[in-house]
Amino acid sequence: MQGFTEWDLNAALHIFFGHHKEYMLVFQDSDLHNYTDRYLIPMTMAKLSRKRKLTRRFAETRRGRHISVDPQQFRPDAVLIGHDGRPCILETKVGQINSEAKCEALVVQALIYADLLISPRWKPTTRCQNSPASTTYDLLEDLHEAHWYFKVPDEGVYRPLEEHHQRHFGLGSGLNSEDFEKVPSVVFLLERVNRAQLERACNHVQAMNFLSYKEHLELVLPKRAASRKHLDSLQENWMLLQQIDFCMMQLNMAKFAEVIAGNLESLS
Repeated sequence: MQGFTEWDLNAALHIFFGHHKEYMLVFQDSDLHNYTDRYLIPMTMAKLSRKRKLTRRFAETRRGRHISVDPQQFRPDAVLIGHDGRPCILETKVGQINSEAKCEALVVQALIYADLLISPRWKPTTRCQNSPASTTYDLLEDLHEAHWYFKVPDEGVYRPLEEHHQRHFGLGSGLNSEDFEKVPSVVFLLERVNRAQLERACNHVQAMNFLSYKEHLELVLPKRAASRKHLDSLQENWMLLQQIDFCMMQLNMAKFAEVIAGNLESLS
């Protein structure tokens, strides 16, 4: 089988979830980063009649607010929304996830993104913040706006998140912005995994207090793991993070590789 990578899979997520019955896709990794650089910064500069290029933290969205998070710090593979407005962090992994360290690293990576979804902010907090502070809905709207710009070419007019959500699921009436203010769930889209080990890693979140969890991760995670520097930021929302539902979807890369199969067949 051709060596498809996680990047190849993630690039196709908007196709797989475009008509999904359970989830609506509102973000893929790099959407917000690219949208900010290619559209929001030039748009904000034109609005302010600025010739000197702005940094990302001062770029304004269509709603006249600064971006809710640093695009470099919020990099889940995707963000989905369910029928009821609950957001979902999606993390994909191609290949084998087997060891305790890899399973724990996968879970804490999702927690870091979930924390920013619960309390959107730039880190450190001395950097640009919105007033009033951004909410989960504000961040979801930022992500949805960026995703729409790149991945929804058949709609010439931008529609707010709640309207797009209503159309996607065929709801009789749309949700209010407050309906999206829910603790996110986490879905792992995995090819091969030690399920028992991953379940233990998920259960540690719900069973341990924050300090015990942090101590556990400091023993298990590799010394150079990027997630180590974000562990302290989880403390404030720890009781909410413990309410997260962790789920898994099986990934069949063989099916992905065989979407186009066979050789060219001459027709003339």
